Amino acid sequence: MKNTASILIAVALSLRLASAFAEEPKDKKPATEKSAAKTSAAANATGGESMRITASAVSLTVDDVVASRDFLITHFGFHVNMADEQSTFVSLGRKDSAMTVIFLRRGNKVLPEGFRDQRATGLILAFTVKGLASEERRLREEGVTITMPLREEPWGERLFQVTDPNGILIELVEWIAPKGSK
Repeated sequence: MKNTASILIAVALSLRLASAFAEEPKDKKPATEKSAAKTSAAANATGGESMRITASAVSLTVDDVVASRDFLITHFGFHVNMADEQSTFVSLGRKDSAMTVIFLRRGNKVLPEGFRDQRATGLILAFTVKGLASEERRLREEGVTITMPLREEPWGERLFQVTDPNGILIELVEWIAPKGSK
């Protein structure tokens, strides 16, 4: 129980740390009347103020926390924000992003009972970068297997994917002008 409480505190602290890097939104005006109504509903639900998300985190359940941690540190420049000594939890961040990636070992009691034995599947951890082709080249040179080779979608998305040791799909994306646009 002590370990579960420590992990819950660490996750909360990790989210708080990530929020320290968040930027103030530049444009608070709703785009449409429908979004204005949703904004108003959110304001009512939060005591009169619109919800302000200050940071983002994704928590992924894996079998080997250390393997996923080392993969993101080695190949994507993440650093450890916090971790427990038993390697059941790690929170990773980057100085240039308000995004936190958390890995929890499968079976961890911090997870709701019906979710403890599930693995993170059916999702893509996507990072928008500049110089996509050079990032793909760098990762290949580092020995990372490219799961989906560099490709360009008609709507202006260039991307490729790799897979971490626990099967987490990681996509690197760069946005360009769509084909045929002026």
